[in-house]
Amino acid sequence: MLPYLTGCYTYKRVDASPLPQGSEVSLTITDQGRVGLGDRLGTGVLRVNGRVVNPPDSTWVVRVSSVDMLAGGKSHWSGEEVRLPRSYVSEVATRELSQKKTWLAVGIAVGAVVVAIGAATLIGNGYEGSDPEPPPVGQSSRSPVPISSAAPRP
Repeated sequence: MLPYLTGCYTYKRVDASPLPQGSEVSLTITDQGRVGLGDRLGTGVLRVNGRVVNPPDSTWVVRVSSVDMLAGGKSHWSGEEVRLPRSYVSEVATRELSQKKTWLAVGIAVGAVVVAIGAATLIGNGYEGSDPEPPPVGQSSRSPVPISSAAPRP
């Protein structure tokens, strides 16, 4: 269920100036930034995701949660503080709850529950009716199996 909950968010492009401390951001890095940040973040950085520590004057200060790479990979971070000169950032986006994705996830979850209940109802629990009446005291309900007295042929 967790992938559905994390999928309910989207990033929306915004103007960088009014972002308050603690905002979740995704900062797209410029070519100049990739060169300048290579020693700290690795080569081929596409985006830096995290929370704003200080709104930018000339430098972004972000607690990094993940770094998206140009090659398609993603590295997860533990909130380390990184300084990014404003000239290294080409685009700023904030993380927002997506109502459309949230309702889609809720619909999928409810549908899965309905299918599971329907399948359990159709299949049942493997029990096919009531218990047969027990035999009278002193009698057995077992059927005899005939035993052949003839020896098996070779």
